[in-house]
Amino acid sequence: MSKSVIKQARLSESEALSLLREFDHFFYPYLSSRLNIEDFSKKLSQNADWILYEEDERTAGYIAFYSNTDAGIYYMTSYCEMPSNHNILERMLSNLIGNAPSSIYEIRFRCRKDNIYDLEFYKRNGFEVDEDLGDNYILRKHLLDN
Repeated sequence: MSKSVIKQARLSESEALSLLREFDHFFYPYLSSRLNIEDFSKKLSQNADWILYEEDERTAGYIAFYSNTDAGIYYMTSYCEMPSNHNILERMLSNLIGNAPSSIYEIRFRCRKDNIYDLEFYKRNGFEVDEDLGDNYILRKHLLDN
């Protein structure tokens, strides 16, 4: 039986770069085809917190997010899970929401319109379309308990 753990962390630039490279092929299109992963990992290491889902001591999913406590918003900037039947993304999202300080009222992120799987997942989990940006939507979820 596999052992899983969810933890929140700050990652160094090299740790962020390694993780993004490991998960690059799970993105469509590949993350590396849309942005400079080295620059992105530097930005994330300087500004983002991470939710890491580890299974048997190997990272099987992550959420990178920024918090703007003045505005009461978490901005999810990158998220990915290895294909599995373990509902990794749902568990990480629950962890993010469950551990949000009372000053955070909303979670926002950008999702491609053609990413039907993610759009349906987030709608089932209480997110709604807030903005239409052409090829992308800004989705948001209001955190009622905070």
